[in-house]
Amino acid sequence: AYVRQLLLYLLTAAAACGVNYALCALPQLGLIATLAVRFMISLVLPNVIFLCVYRRTEEFQGTVEMADRLTHGKLKALKRLAR
Repeated sequence: AYVRQLLLYLLTAAAACGVNYALCALPQLGLIATLAVRFMISLVLPNVIFLCVYRRTEEFQGTVEMADRLTHGKLKALKRLAR
């Protein structure tokens, strides 16, 4: 079970890197526009991939509960995503 979990982490990170690299190679705009688009892709895409893969895990549920306790229930959107 431990090795399988580590393999899931490795494969998820590799997939996020590969998809991120492929999408960042696409835009060929001006320097500033290309950097801005790549920044947004790199900021959002890996987090969406990780959320989709890990949102049903016990670790994620525990983290959401801990963040909810620390913020006194102010992260209602995160709790909805964890369902």
